[in-house]
Amino acid sequence: MVVPSIAEAPLRWLAPHPGQPAPAGYSVRAAAAWTGPGQLRLRFDVRGPAGTLRWPASAHLPERRDGLWQHTCCEAFIQAGGGSYLELNLAPEGHWAAYAFTGYRKRAARAPELAAPRVVAATTQDGDAGHWTLQAVVELPLAMAMATHAPLGLCAVLESARDATLSYWALAHPRAQPDFHDAAGHLPTKDLGNST
Repeated sequence: MVVPSIAEAPLRWLAPHPGQPAPAGYSVRAAAAWTGPGQLRLRFDVRGPAGTLRWPASAHLPERRDGLWQHTCCEAFIQAGGGSYLELNLAPEGHWAAYAFTGYRKRAARAPELAAPRVVAATTQDGDAGHWTLQAVVELPLAMAMATHAPLGLCAVLESARDATLSYWALAHPRAQPDFHDAAGHLPTKDLGNST
């Protein structure tokens, strides 16, 4: 599967949550770009010591699946106005999940109807250095097509291959505990290209 590149969208640094353990020698960056009505392209770029990150190979048949955040998972939170928002979870295997919220952590009665995102993940190694990437194209509901400048949260959960410890990475961490849902940690999409 080929996912069109968003190389023209500068990658933005994600920071580990200061109150949680983070693996030494890691850096995480992410980019987002609206490339059509309701079409969002995402890229996550992780670098760190080779062999230390749980990054499963692509699944033969990726599927919609809950609980992805319990392991390595890339996430996006798209604000839709009036306090409502959409949460996307993307796993290296290609599995995905989407959840709609009517307010802060208030899950909507119905899950959003989305086509399966196109997800491509890769891993490379140069000596002791590991490099992991995930790119995705997500077709969002028409109702969200006007959200192209709405706040967007880019986040990642990384699982250690050594002891399964999780670290939490985001554009900002406004709370004492990791909380990707907090809109105070999101940025307007147009601002995501202002830092490299």
